[in-house]
Amino acid sequence: MAYIFSPIYQTFWLMAVVFLGLCLGSFAGALAHRLPRNISIRGKSRSACPSCDHVLHKKDLIPVISWLVQRGKCRYCSTPISADYVLIEMLTMILALAFFLLYGFQPLTVILVLTAPVLSAMFFIDLRHMLIHDVMNIALGVLAMCAIVASSFMVPTHIVENILLQSVVGGGMYFALALLITIIMSKLLKKQAMGGGDIKFFA
Repeated sequence: MAYIFSPIYQTFWLMAVVFLGLCLGSFAGALAHRLPRNISIRGKSRSACPSCDHVLHKKDLIPVISWLVQRGKCRYCSTPISADYVLIEMLTMILALAFFLLYGFQPLTVILVLTAPVLSAMFFIDLRHMLIHDVMNIALGVLAMCAIVASSFMVPTHIVENILLQSVVGGGMYFALALLITIIMSKLLKKQAMGGGDIKFFA
């Protein structure tokens, strides 16, 4: 097992996580573009330039590199491409790498890495459009439950019930707290202080 601690082995996995994070970031970018525009993320339609509608090829979709090589412009119509795509790819990669460095090799790490594109997409959609879609909260909730189950395998059996109970109670408390803050701030500001998506996100 000594090879696990070798610099070459660790470097390989760091590079693998960075590559995976960038790929997940590309998916997060697609989510951030499609969801606010009600474009299906399950459709068979391929990625296309939002300006000229030209279908993008594989070389146009390499995370970060394609944007840099094309100097932030569409290769077909020369329309500037938002730097948000690069930022969301980098943010997702950083989150994935941080989860890996914090938790190492374990099932929980895989689940946390998968939350990275969801969190990145949610952040950018909320930043640009001031909304959080239910589908994103559902995805995050499912991943959260998977993380709880994965964590339960790392502790004695008699503690599992406590973990599940604490998770349910904690989620309910955060939901109630967010709802209470929203009601109070909405009355003080005389406008909606926080949307329903934000309240669900707290839970």
